[in-house]
Amino acid sequence: MGLILGRQAAPRRATRTPTGVAEGTLGTVSRTVPLVSAALVLVLGLAVHASSLPGADKLGDALYAALVVVGVWVLVPTAPLRVLAVAGLGWCWAVELLQLTPVPAAAAAAFPPARLVLGAGFDPLDLVAYAAGVGAAVLGVARSRGQ
Repeated sequence: MGLILGRQAAPRRATRTPTGVAEGTLGTVSRTVPLVSAALVLVLGLAVHASSLPGADKLGDALYAALVVVGVWVLVPTAPLRVLAVAGLGWCWAVELLQLTPVPAAAAAAFPPARLVLGAGFDPLDLVAYAAGVGAAVLGVARSRGQ
């Protein structure tokens, strides 16, 4: 509270923004749920990658996309859902299109773990898997925010 022209100002009430974060508060946004979510998606994604289950390739792509969304959520916990979706889909599709060039193969040859991030070869079905992973992750974020 402060003084305005000799009168005491009324306390401002906190209101909720579209992202579900209280506006007008001085608290910090907790990153616990995003960090735990990122760890779970990462572990699940690596387990799927190491498995020989049918459909593991596409499930791994969906989990990769979900991890990108959750990673952005960790960095910017108040980001609107549409920003998370555009960032996730944009990154994944850009990486997939990059696979039409020799860059990912050269990076993987120099540093084999780069293959986990940049992939190995273009597959148009991966674009669909990424969209599914982004959609699932955005729904999960919305649910965790109570939206």
